[in-house]
Amino acid sequence: MNYLDIKSLKIDNLHEVKIFRNIIKFEDDFNFNDILDLISFNYFRNTAKCADHVGLNMNDIFSHTFQIFDVSQYEKLKNLHKQLCIFFKKNINDNNFKPHIFFSFRSATGPLHSDNENVFIVGLEGKTFYDFPTLKKIYDVNKTDAIFIPAKLMHATSSIQKRIICSWGIYN
Repeated sequence: MNYLDIKSLKIDNLHEVKIFRNIIKFEDDFNFNDILDLISFNYFRNTAKCADHVGLNMNDIFSHTFQIFDVSQYEKLKNLHKQLCIFFKKNINDNNFKPHIFFSFRSATGPLHSDNENVFIVGLEGKTFYDFPTLKKIYDVNKTDAIFIPAKLMHATSSIQKRIICSWGIYN
């Protein structure tokens, strides 16, 4: 069972980026074998991500970031999801509070964007960089780390190696 260090999880200001180091305790690591398990079942909707103005590079599809939607029932993530539901005061069946996996097989950069909702992200494998141009700050999220990103804050992600994160949108 994997779980959060809830005592260390404090978000005082919902308008600031907050980084949490070593917040996840893994008894059973989530890794790329789990990605293969997830995509071997057709009930997990998935997509390749790309900037609209660039499109998918069909000659190098693995250069993109991929998303697997609503992994709340995946055994290794169930407990984390339950704990975050309690922490963020969300119903376990709330369709607006579902974990989504984002992963890339090698270095990748996502487009500059903002989300309409607050976002809580957990590092599951590798390292992901979060660039906030308006703050003039870049944060790194490693395996076992987490980051809280306020709604409407412009940011971009990048990685220099394979990586996996799990993201929850927090709608008020």
